[in-house]
Amino acid sequence: MKKAIVIIALSLVAGLSHGQTVDALYLNPKGDDGTPYRWTRFGNASAFWAGFMWNNNSPVYGNGNDFSIFTYGNRDITIRTGTGNFSVFPSSGGNMGIGTAAPVGKLQIINTTQNANGNTLILGPTNASNLRLGYNVNYSWIQSHGSKPLYVNEIGNNTIINLTRGNVGIGTPSPRNKLDVNGTVRAREIRVEASPWPDYVFAESYKLPSLEYTEEYISENGHLPEIPSAEEVAAEGIALGEMNAKLLRKIEELTLYVIRQNEKNKEQALAIGALQEENETLKSLSDRLQRIEKSLSEK
Repeated sequence: MKKAIVIIALSLVAGLSHGQTVDALYLNPKGDDGTPYRWTRFGNASAFWAGFMWNNNSPVYGNGNDFSIFTYGNRDITIRTGTGNFSVFPSSGGNMGIGTAAPVGKLQIINTTQNANGNTLILGPTNASNLRLGYNVNYSWIQSHGSKPLYVNEIGNNTIINLTRGNVGIGTPSPRNKLDVNGTVRAREIRVEASPWPDYVFAESYKLPSLEYTEEYISENGHLPEIPSAEEVAAEGIALGEMNAKLLRKIEELTLYVIRQNEKNKEQALAIGALQEENETLKSLSDRLQRIEKSLSEK
């Protein structure tokens, strides 16, 4: 009977107190009577180690209507599950915040702004290969540490970057195109889609510029027609597919010039051959006349 009275008395104290130290195995303090917060702490009268708190509306311990687990001094909070799992929000509701009392995602971390050496989120030991993620006022970042490379999608599948908008820069913080590289690109093969491809140069309807026009254009502009100048390339670069098409067009035009010149050479060769035959005939006639004249003069 005395033991029961003691337990009832402890329960009443826990229900009416603002915060207290009670040596008990089980407490159920009342928390809906308008008191800003209530707690249960572990320790003794002179030193506390840890505790639980239900906070109704005190801004000191949260944003109200929340439950806290806390420690004193430099003590850690450890969650041990034995051989079982540790699950957070196994159903549909709730978010987790680190550095914020109002997370808007399943896990939201708010820290001071940092560069790629920061410690907002670290995966792996800090004395070996590890991955770090963070943010600052200008950008978000992901960084591999430990002098190790960062592998992306190592085992396969597709990697999609900037599907709808945005550019990618390598060696530059301000890319202006889907991919800007400030440096050398080396590849076994590069395929570029270019249209239209200049096979139309060989069509009968194509008007081949005259060499006189090309010579005059080069004299006035210092470069081939429809080819950008050195100043334009230095300022804007070149579109690889478009430039290859233009260069092929010039090569095909040059091929047509060579074919036409070859036809002229053949015609000239035939004409020269005919002239040579005429010369041989004339030379033969001249030789006969000389012999006839000589014969007449001897009689």
